[in-house]
Amino acid sequence: MKAKACRLLSGVLLSTLLAAPAFAKEKLSIALNVDPSHAAMTYAIRNGKVSSELVELDMHFIDVNAMTQAAGTRRFDILQLSALAVPRAITQGLGMKILGISSNGPPGSGRDIWVKKDSPLQKPEDLKGKSLGVYSLATGSVTLVRIALWKKFGFNVAATGGDFTMKQMQMAAMPAALATGQIDASMLANIQAYRASKSGEFRSLISTDRLNIELFGTRPIAAVFIGYDDKLAAKREAYRAAMIMLRDSRNYARSHPDEVYPAVAAAENIDEQFLRIWEDEYQGFPVSVTDKDIGALDKLWQLSKELSILPETVPAKDAVWDGAPRE
Repeated sequence: MKAKACRLLSGVLLSTLLAAPAFAKEKLSIALNVDPSHAAMTYAIRNGKVSSELVELDMHFIDVNAMTQAAGTRRFDILQLSALAVPRAITQGLGMKILGISSNGPPGSGRDIWVKKDSPLQKPEDLKGKSLGVYSLATGSVTLVRIALWKKFGFNVAATGGDFTMKQMQMAAMPAALATGQIDASMLANIQAYRASKSGEFRSLISTDRLNIELFGTRPIAAVFIGYDDKLAAKREAYRAAMIMLRDSRNYARSHPDEVYPAVAAAENIDEQFLRIWEDEYQGFPVSVTDKDIGALDKLWQLSKELSILPETVPAKDAVWDGAPRE
């Protein structure tokens, strides 16, 4: 009788365990700039190739101009943000940490300055007195261009009264504005720069990323992933798992190019070759943080303070989350 009772009890316990709901994952929202390359970097997450037992990512792709607004509202748990926004937010009392690196500059044409093929501008010094199309002055990419022109050529790169006029424009409008002569020169978004190099209608006047690699001693950083102090403290392991997923998704794209890039290119209606060379020639997406990255952030913030872009800085080592993936 005792043996039968034990078997009955064991069966009840097993049935209870099988009927119990699975462990509920934490759900974190993440926002990235709407860009076909970011679709490639997150392909493995969005298609179930990379996952976690701890966390599920609710992914959003939003316009770059909406990123800064989203930081203040804390709408997203993880946010891709200009590297310049971090010290500004921290010194204003908005507790945040850098969780990873989302944009650095390889020695390619990601932050080139472009002109029409028949433009009279032949060298960077010819920009003096001309107009330069840029996206938001608050972005790390525009600031890095200003730093390169300042340090290499001695330009006064002030937003008002500088040696050239910076015209802030919507990214989508830049190629047409350049082609029709509304501006003398222009930055271009990565996919626009790729198409410009193929079209023959434009030519690169200068590669600022190459100059900044020399200046910084490593790839300069334009954007980062951030999270908020209180949320990080409450869900540390979930955030850690989320950042590892992002890193692994990026690595999946690099190790499975023949699966990822054709699929994303078809979905985004772009040239597959652009995705294949994007990280090496236009914009790195490392996620992991290195000691060189911390030094590059300190240098970016200090130079930005000298240009009166930032009123105050903070030590980058203190701004990087201690749970961030490291290399």
